[in-house]
Amino acid sequence: MNIFWKYCSDLALVLSVLCGFTQSLIGADSDGAKADSGSENRSASTGSESSKGGALVTTVSSPRLASSPRAGDSPRTNSDDGSIIIIDNFQKLAAFLAHNDDLAKIKQLIISDINRENSVSLTTFLALNAKELTSLAKLTLRNLPLEASNSTNLVTILNEAKSIKELRLVSNQLTGEGFSKLKKKLAITKLEIIDNPLSEMALNNLKYLFSALDNLLILSLKDSIIADADKKLIKPIAASLSKIVQLDLSGTKINAQTLAALLKKTSTAFKHLDLSNNDFAIMTGPDITIFGNILKNLDFLLLAQCNIDVTLVHTLAALLTKETKVKTLDLSSNVIGNQGLHLVVLNFAKSLEKLVVKKNGFDKSALFYLKDNAIRFGKLKALDLSDNDLSGGMESLNAMATTPLKTLKLARANLQDNDFKFLAHFINESVTLSTLNLEYNRITEAALKFLRQIQNNKTTLKLITLHTNEISNDVFEQFATDFAAIIKGCQVSYTGLVGQI
Repeated sequence: MNIFWKYCSDLALVLSVLCGFTQSLIGADSDGAKADSGSENRSASTGSESSKGGALVTTVSSPRLASSPRAGDSPRTNSDDGSIIIIDNFQKLAAFLAHNDDLAKIKQLIISDINRENSVSLTTFLALNAKELTSLAKLTLRNLPLEASNSTNLVTILNEAKSIKELRLVSNQLTGEGFSKLKKKLAITKLEIIDNPLSEMALNNLKYLFSALDNLLILSLKDSIIADADKKLIKPIAASLSKIVQLDLSGTKINAQTLAALLKKTSTAFKHLDLSNNDFAIMTGPDITIFGNILKNLDFLLLAQCNIDVTLVHTLAALLTKETKVKTLDLSSNVIGNQGLHLVVLNFAKSLEKLVVKKNGFDKSALFYLKDNAIRFGKLKALDLSDNDLSGGMESLNAMATTPLKTLKLARANLQDNDFKFLAHFINESVTLSTLNLEYNRITEAALKFLRQIQNNKTTLKLITLHTNEISNDVFEQFATDFAAIIKGCQVSYTGLVGQI
């Protein structure tokens, strides 16, 4: 046991007793910072019915990946077997330093929101004992400055803890020069650099990290502004993408030339591209054609909130032609309009399994394109048309009942009473629909009357979500009871008059 550890251990034992009195003096959060809620938390949604204000409400729980310590557990243990460690406040830090005899058990280590002084002590301890982290597969550093000592310590950990496959850096200051001391060839297959502006200085330091990655399969630069970065600084990133399968460039403000430089060496294995929250309006048709060949191999193409209009949809469609393999297409929060939806149907329908076109400024007329081309959707399982004014258009949607559709979302679609008449017919005809979201529409007692007319004993509907301020919770509660009797095993999630729930 080295001298540094002995000092840390003795100090931590004292601090763990006094932390309640000293916490405010050292700047630790009184109730603990929340652990990173990105890839560490997996939503395990389970429906349950509870009563509040006379309403039947389906609740959704999202348990943490690592549970809170139980009585008798090691004070630093966040999972029953000690394999997942979350250090996000001073108490957990002190407990970790006081009970460090099983570092070899750690598979996931999540360090979040520790002030600079304590973060340096912690990363120094980990660096000194990095060879003991033989099972560490995933390391997350969130809101932890990666400058000077911390940067050097991280590099030592990466060099010594050779089993690390996933590295997640969230909201760090990537200014340290420690990456230049990285040994070549890390085992990392998934790298996430999130909300870290990729300035010239940051890219100049990160080039050593990317140069050490030969087996990178998943890369996320979400919300890390890259814009029009110098091609020389982009080159190491591009070189590491030769085996890439999934790439997230959402919110990076990337331009067409930088994007093309990054995608230059991707292979046919590249299947998932997220470009959401970038402004495609600044990209002209010729710019987009730069990466046209890449699009032809994609299964997942996410272009939400990209300021895409009908002209850009036409350009994308022309690039993909008949070779499209896209299974999931997300064009939500754009301005494609009725004609844009028409182009999507004509060019993507045959391969699509999931289509998200919510909030795109089209109306009921656009649904005629779905009606006339329903036969094309032989694989479609999920359709989201929310946040468009579809009042009076549900009759056209009935043709989609012949598709293998399982999830249909029509939230905030301005549906009226008569629309529910045709929706009831849709449910009667469909033998695959399991989830129907109708929340934030004008749902009246007349609308519920139409839904009560469903007679399909073979329906697979499991969840219907409703919301209105037109009727009371008592009416909804009676409807939920009636509906459950009509469709066995189907849950009704709802809220009634505003203020009741």
